[in-house]
Amino acid sequence: QEPEQSLGGQAFWSLGGIFLVDSPEQRRMRIRDSHDLALEDWLGTAAFDRPEDLWPRRWAEAYVGFAAGEKRSWL
Repeated sequence: QEPEQSLGGQAFWSLGGIFLVDSPEQRRMRIRDSHDLALEDWLGTAAFDRPEDLWPRRWAEAYVGFAAGEKRSWL
C-alpha cells in the first residue's frame, strides 16, 4: 500500500534480488522457508485490509505459489 509517489519503491530497493521460496540454495544454507511462511510474510507486510485489496491479495497468493513452484526452472 505504497503512496503514489513511492510506486516502484520495492523494485528500487530490491537491488536485483530474486524471490524464490524453499529453493535448493536456501535448503543448502539451512534457511527454513515454505509456501505458507512466504505468504504469511507477504500478507503481514502488505496489510491487505481494504475491500479494494482483493486482487492485489490474489496476485500475491498466485506469485508466492509460482515462486514456490515452477519459477526456479525458468532461471
